Amino acid sequence: MKRYQKTAAFLMLSAAIVSASACAKKPAETAAPSTTASTMAPLETQKETQKETESTKETLEVKGSEAETTKAVQSTTASKNTSNVHDLASKVQKAVADQDLEALADLVAYPIGIASPDGEGIEVANKEEFLKLKPEDVFTERLMNVIKGIKASEVEIDKDDLAVMGKGTINIALGMTEEGNLRVVAISR
Repeated sequence: MKRYQKTAAFLMLSAAIVSASACAKKPAETAAPSTTASTMAPLETQKETQKETESTKETLEVKGSEAETTKAVQSTTASKNTSNVHDLASKVQKAVADQDLEALADLVAYPIGIASPDGEGIEVANKEEFLKLKPEDVFTERLMNVIKGIKASEVEIDKDDLAVMGKGTINIALGMTEEGNLRVVAISR
């Protein structure tokens, strides 16, 4: 959206400059200049156009600096998210390797769906329900093998703020919660 605003402002600036140029290139009158209202009007219009042009230039400069700031913030946020993804992926990997329901429960965003390859699944509403599950209900041999083979430092978050640890239908999905926290959002075992 900001790119379109910048383009629109640039077009307005260009139009103002062309308009000012047109006013400045009027043919000279053969009669002696007079300070009547008819000769003052083009001068006033030209002055107003110049003021608008200067105002537009200032606006463009401010918009440009805002864009640079936005890019810097996005870059910092992206690197922070990458670091957070790698950290969470390492914790998930350790919890799965240790078959530690408590550790995994602390990393989960509730409610969470836990699906099996046959399409069956359960939805767990909260941490207490999650801890009532049997370890074999979550940590299948297939899931453990897939998660063990992942390099946590290579897990990447995509444009939808999701990162998938795994292959195909066996995986653990990491995503952003509404509160802006990175958590386990789905388990496919």
